[in-house]
Amino acid sequence: MKKHLNILFIIFIASVSQAANTISSKEVPFHHGENIVACGVLKEASRFNKGVYLNMDAAYPNQSMTFVVWEGDLAEFNKKFGNLNELVEENICGSGVVKEYKGRSQIHLYNAFSLRIEGDVEQ
Repeated sequence: MKKHLNILFIIFIASVSQAANTISSKEVPFHHGENIVACGVLKEASRFNKGVYLNMDAAYPNQSMTFVVWEGDLAEFNKKFGNLNELVEENICGSGVVKEYKGRSQIHLYNAFSLRIEGDVEQ
């Protein structure tokens, strides 16, 4: 009986700690340096010379945070999701380490597995 309780306790702790890693994109600025999953509404996909900015919750300069997809990784994202502009207004989640760049919070997405459309089980 005690063994079963220990196993249940471990499962409970693992599920709670997993859930704690997923936050709203609006909370990202409070988690610099942490490896998290952030979810919210994509409001703008903006091309720049080294990749694409995915601005969350509002268009630049009012975004809560930005996912960055680098040029070298873009083909993989386009293969999995199509044109990233088509994801605007979708609920998306991205995973990675929160960094600060010019006073703004960013998560660099290095492969297509670090991005998913929320609710889409195949992503």
